[in-house]
Amino acid sequence: MNAKVLSITISCLAVGILCASSPDISVPKRHKYCFRFEEDQRLINLVRRYGTDNWKKIASQMPGRNPRQCQERWKHYVNPEIQNAEWTPEEDSLLMEKVQELKGRWTKIAKFFKNRSDIQIKKRWQMLKSQDSELLTDSDIYRRRPPLPLPPPAPPIQSPDQDDVTLDPFYDISRAGDSE
Repeated sequence: MNAKVLSITISCLAVGILCASSPDISVPKRHKYCFRFEEDQRLINLVRRYGTDNWKKIASQMPGRNPRQCQERWKHYVNPEIQNAEWTPEEDSLLMEKVQELKGRWTKIAKFFKNRSDIQIKKRWQMLKSQDSELLTDSDIYRRRPPLPLPPPAPPIQSPDQDDVTLDPFYDISRAGDSE
Protein backbone atom coordinates (compact mmCIF):
# COMPACT_ATOMS: atom_id res chain seq x y z
CA MET A 1 0.00 0.00 0.00
CA ASN A 2 1.50 3.35 -0.95
CA ALA A 3 1.76 6.30 1.44
CA LYS A 4 -1.19 8.23 -0.04
CA VAL A 5 -3.61 5.28 0.25
CA LEU A 6 -2.36 4.57 3.77
CA SER A 7 -2.92 8.19 4.85
CA ILE A 8 -6.46 8.21 3.34
CA THR A 9 -7.22 4.91 5.07
CA ILE A 10 -6.01 6.20 8.43
CA SER A 11 -7.98 9.46 8.10
CA CYS A 12 -11.09 7.50 7.06
CA LEU A 13 -10.75 5.28 10.10
CA ALA A 14 -10.26 8.33 12.31
CA VAL A 15 -13.64 9.78 11.29
CA GLY A 16 -15.32 6.38 11.35
CA ILE A 17 -16.09 5.76 7.69
CA LEU A 18 -15.10 2.91 5.44
CA CYS A 19 -12.60 4.01 2.86
CA ALA A 20 -13.49 3.00 -0.70
CA SER A 21 -9.84 2.59 -1.60
CA SER A 22 -9.31 -0.08 1.03
CA PRO A 23 -12.19 -2.56 1.02
CA ASP A 24 -10.21 -5.01 3.13
CA ILE A 25 -10.40 -2.72 6.18
CA SER A 26 -13.73 -2.75 7.95
CA VAL A 27 -14.95 -0.30 10.54
CA PRO A 28 -17.33 -1.52 13.21
CA LYS A 29 -20.80 -0.14 12.62
CA ARG A 30 -22.58 1.81 15.32
CA HIS A 31 -25.95 0.30 16.11
CA LYS A 32 -28.69 1.74 18.23
CA TYR A 33 -29.88 -0.78 20.73
CA CYS A 34 -31.92 -0.80 23.90
CA PHE A 35 -30.31 -0.92 27.29
CA ARG A 36 -30.03 -4.48 28.52
CA PHE A 37 -30.79 -5.56 32.07
CA GLU A 38 -27.06 -5.90 32.81
CA GLU A 39 -26.43 -2.35 31.59
CA ASP A 40 -29.23 -1.03 33.80
CA GLN A 41 -27.71 -2.77 36.83
CA ARG A 42 -24.28 -1.41 35.97
CA LEU A 43 -25.74 2.10 35.57
CA ILE A 44 -27.42 1.88 38.98
CA ASN A 45 -24.13 0.83 40.61
CA LEU A 46 -22.16 3.56 38.84
CA VAL A 47 -24.66 6.25 39.87
CA ARG A 48 -24.41 5.02 43.47
CA ARG A 49 -20.64 5.33 43.25
CA TYR A 50 -20.27 8.62 41.32
CA GLY A 51 -23.62 10.39 41.84
CA THR A 52 -25.80 12.11 39.27
CA ASP A 53 -23.39 14.92 38.46
CA ASN A 54 -20.61 12.92 36.79
CA TRP A 55 -22.14 11.48 33.62
CA LYS A 56 -18.87 11.58 31.66
CA LYS A 57 -17.20 9.35 34.23
CA ILE A 58 -20.21 7.01 34.29
CA ALA A 59 -20.39 6.82 30.48
CA SER A 60 -16.67 6.06 30.28
CA GLN A 61 -17.42 2.81 32.13
CA MET A 62 -20.46 1.97 29.99
CA PRO A 63 -19.13 0.65 26.66
CA GLY A 64 -21.07 1.96 23.67
CA ARG A 65 -22.96 4.59 25.70
CA ASN A 66 -22.47 8.33 25.87
CA PRO A 67 -23.16 10.64 28.83
CA ARG A 68 -26.51 11.82 27.45
CA GLN A 69 -27.76 8.24 27.00
CA CYS A 70 -26.76 7.32 30.54
CA GLN A 71 -28.34 10.43 32.04
CA GLU A 72 -31.60 10.00 30.10
CA ARG A 73 -31.84 6.32 30.96
CA TRP A 74 -31.34 7.14 34.63
CA LYS A 75 -33.68 10.11 34.67
CA HIS A 76 -36.61 8.45 32.88
CA TYR A 77 -36.38 4.73 33.57
CA VAL A 78 -33.81 3.36 36.01
CA ASN A 79 -33.88 5.85 38.90
CA PRO A 80 -35.41 4.01 41.88
CA GLU A 81 -37.28 7.20 42.84
CA ILE A 82 -39.34 6.95 39.65
CA GLN A 83 -42.65 5.27 40.39
CA ASN A 84 -43.59 2.44 38.03
CA ALA A 85 -46.78 1.41 39.83
CA GLU A 86 -50.21 1.46 38.23
CA TRP A 87 -51.78 4.87 37.72
CA THR A 88 -54.54 5.77 40.14
CA PRO A 89 -57.84 7.38 39.07
CA GLU A 90 -56.77 10.49 40.98
CA GLU A 91 -53.56 10.70 38.93
CA ASP A 92 -55.52 10.25 35.70
CA SER A 93 -57.90 13.01 36.74
CA LEU A 94 -55.02 15.34 37.64
CA LEU A 95 -53.34 14.51 34.34
CA MET A 96 -56.44 15.46 32.34
CA GLU A 97 -56.77 18.69 34.30
CA LYS A 98 -53.12 19.67 33.81
CA VAL A 99 -53.10 18.81 30.10
CA GLN A 100 -56.10 21.12 29.68
CA GLU A 101 -54.29 23.82 31.59
CA LEU A 102 -50.73 23.43 30.24
CA LYS A 103 -51.40 21.99 26.76
CA GLY A 104 -48.88 19.15 26.60
CA ARG A 105 -45.90 20.80 28.32
CA TRP A 106 -44.88 17.47 29.78
CA THR A 107 -41.97 18.67 31.91
CA LYS A 108 -44.15 21.29 33.57
CA ILE A 109 -46.99 18.81 34.02
CA ALA A 110 -44.57 16.30 35.61
CA LYS A 111 -43.92 18.74 38.47
CA PHE A 112 -47.45 18.07 39.74
CA PHE A 113 -46.80 14.32 40.00
CA LYS A 114 -44.66 12.81 42.71
CA ASN A 115 -42.12 10.34 41.31
CA ARG A 116 -43.42 10.26 37.73
CA SER A 117 -41.21 11.27 34.80
CA ASP A 118 -42.33 13.47 31.93
CA ILE A 119 -41.97 10.49 29.59
CA GLN A 120 -44.28 8.40 31.77
CA ILE A 121 -46.81 11.21 31.85
CA LYS A 122 -46.78 11.68 28.09
CA LYS A 123 -47.16 7.94 27.49
CA ARG A 124 -50.03 7.75 29.97
CA TRP A 125 -51.78 10.66 28.26
CA GLN A 126 -51.41 9.00 24.86
CA MET A 127 -52.83 5.76 26.25
CA LEU A 128 -55.79 7.55 27.86
CA LYS A 129 -56.39 9.50 24.69
CA SER A 130 -56.47 6.36 22.54
CA GLN A 131 -58.69 4.46 25.02
CA ASP A 132 -61.29 7.15 25.42
CA SER A 133 -61.08 9.02 22.14
CA GLU A 134 -64.68 10.30 22.24
CA LEU A 135 -64.22 11.99 25.59
CA LEU A 136 -60.89 13.54 24.68
CA THR A 137 -61.63 14.65 21.13
CA ASP A 138 -64.97 16.25 22.05
CA SER A 139 -63.47 18.24 24.89
CA ASP A 140 -61.66 21.53 24.62
CA ILE A 141 -58.32 20.10 25.67
CA TYR A 142 -56.30 21.49 22.80
CA ARG A 143 -58.76 24.32 22.08
CA ARG A 144 -59.67 23.01 18.70
CA ARG A 145 -61.65 25.22 16.42
CA PRO A 146 -65.30 24.32 16.14
CA PRO A 147 -66.12 22.43 12.98
CA LEU A 148 -67.12 24.56 10.05
CA PRO A 149 -70.85 24.57 9.31
CA LEU A 150 -71.95 22.45 6.40
CA PRO A 151 -72.79 24.35 3.22
CA PRO A 152 -76.49 24.67 2.44
CA PRO A 153 -77.87 21.88 0.30
CA ALA A 154 -77.80 22.46 -3.43
CA PRO A 155 -81.16 23.36 -4.98
CA PRO A 156 -82.85 20.42 -6.66
CA ILE A 157 -82.30 20.07 -10.38
CA GLN A 158 -85.41 21.17 -12.16
CA SER A 159 -86.60 19.21 -15.13
CA PRO A 160 -86.19 21.05 -18.44
CA ASP A 161 -89.25 22.54 -20.10
CA GLN A 162 -88.26 21.45 -23.58
CA ASP A 163 -88.02 17.82 -24.62
CA ASP A 164 -84.98 18.33 -26.86
CA VAL A 165 -82.63 19.76 -24.14
CA THR A 166 -80.33 17.20 -22.57
CA LEU A 167 -78.53 17.33 -19.24
CA ASP A 168 -75.21 16.49 -20.90
CA PRO A 169 -72.59 19.00 -19.66
CA PHE A 170 -70.98 18.99 -23.13
CA TYR A 171 -74.24 19.72 -24.90
CA ASP A 172 -73.94 22.79 -27.10
CA ILE A 173 -77.07 24.84 -26.61
CA SER A 174 -76.28 27.05 -29.60
CA ARG A 175 -76.79 24.00 -31.83
CA ALA A 176 -79.97 22.87 -30.07
CA GLY A 177 -82.31 23.56 -33.00
CA ASP A 178 -79.94 22.21 -35.69
CA SER A 179 -80.69 18.85 -37.15
CA GLU A 180 -77.73 16.74 -38.01
